[in-house]
Amino acid sequence: MNQVFMNIIANAIDAIDEATIQGKMNARVPKIKITTQINSDRQIVIQIADNGIGIPKSIKQRLFEAMF
Repeated sequence: MNQVFMNIIANAIDAIDEATIQGKMNARVPKIKITTQINSDRQIVIQIADNGIGIPKSIKQRLFEAMF
């Protein structure tokens, strides 16, 4: 599980770096936000968000394809 979180955070850093390179951050402060909570079903919920460049629509449609 540690490797999963490390990869997600590394991707967030890359997205912020790419947005900065492309000049799309403007005056925004780069952010990676990690929140945790326990929901009503007593499940742990972990959310990771960044304000980087985002994923192109053409790639979003294929994210869950095997071997993509």
